Amino acid sequence: MRRDRSADPGMNELLIVAALQAAPKFGIDRVSLNFAMFRSALARGEKIGAGPVLRAWRGLLVFLSRWFQIESLYKFNAKFQPRWEPRFVVYRASADLPRIGFAAMQAEGFVNLALPLPRFLRRRRPATRRPCAHGTTAERNVRAA
Repeated sequence: MRRDRSADPGMNELLIVAALQAAPKFGIDRVSLNFAMFRSALARGEKIGAGPVLRAWRGLLVFLSRWFQIESLYKFNAKFQPRWEPRFVVYRASADLPRIGFAAMQAEGFVNLALPLPRFLRRRRPATRRPCAHGTTAERNVRAA
C-alpha cells in the first residue's frame, strides 16, 4: 500500500474507516481492501504445530518482507478483520509462469522497471509461416480466374 511517509500515523486507517462508513450511502455493501499475497502461508506458518516446510516457507516470506510488503500488508489488512478471499492464477503453460509472476510483481508494485524484459520473460511470438512460392502463384491464378 502506497503512503506518504510525511503523513500522520494512522492516516490510511482513517481513510479506510471513513470510506467503509460512507459506503452504505452509495449502495456499496462490499469493499476490497487490497491483495495480501501469500496471506494464507503467513497465517498457517505462524500457528503452533505448523510443519517444518510451512515454517520455512513463512520464514522466507518474512525475510523477503524486508524489501517487499508481504507480511506488513497482511498484518495491516488483518486489523479490519476481513473475510479473506483466495485468488488463483490460471495459465496455459508452465513456461508462462515466470512472465506471469513478473507481471504480477509489477502490478503489485514490487518491481518498478521501465527497462525491456529479459528475453526469457518476453512473450513468445508464434513462428510466422512464409507462404510457399508455388502457393502464391496458384493463389494469384485462382483470384484472377
